[in-house]
Amino acid sequence: MNDYEFQVHITELIEKEDIEQLEKEIGGDKELLNKETFKGSWMNIAAGLGKEKVIRYLIEKGIDRSIVSSTGNALVNAARSKNGNIHIMEILMNYWYKINCELGDKNPAVAVIGTWDKEKFLYLMKKEKELLSESDYQKLKEYTLEQAKIMGAEDIKKELVGENNISQNVTVDKSKLTRLFVKGLEAAIRKTNEQSEYKDIYIYPYIHFHLIRN
Repeated sequence: MNDYEFQVHITELIEKEDIEQLEKEIGGDKELLNKETFKGSWMNIAAGLGKEKVIRYLIEKGIDRSIVSSTGNALVNAARSKNGNIHIMEILMNYWYKINCELGDKNPAVAVIGTWDKEKFLYLMKKEKELLSESDYQKLKEYTLEQAKIMGAEDIKKELVGENNISQNVTVDKSKLTRLFVKGLEAAIRKTNEQSEYKDIYIYPYIHFHLIRN
């Protein structure tokens, strides 16, 4: 099989949590274990799929933590995915996967907003508060509020406005809407899918509402 087929094959083994076969395929070969795939490392894939058994296996094998994808490390993948829970993120941090506190998509507290998971968001914000100065943490709160508005994450938005005393008048930089439009569209579609069987009716009014409101 070619390289692409091999990566798909190993990804399927990860999804099945087939540790025995993973050991045969990559466990005995450091080069294959630490292969840079189209999604970063095998750990990036396992974290995004929420496969704890594979994560623990890869840690035991000593996988290279420095291998990341274009969107960040395995911790960000766990935050960004609905399959990546707090327990998995704790395992990764115990293996010294570090939180990227810079404002942007590689920050796990920012990445998690697209899942609308308030519990994960508050957990990550608490972790980042321990790492940041007071002024930088305030900037993070304002930035995540902006992202929550764009992504339609109402529970996260209410949490930031209420408990963290951020003014509801925080505005979205209009220049950012173009590059973030696809994210907003994905969030709108996801919300529509969860709320209504008439999936196409409310997508465009929802996006229009956000463009006008923000």
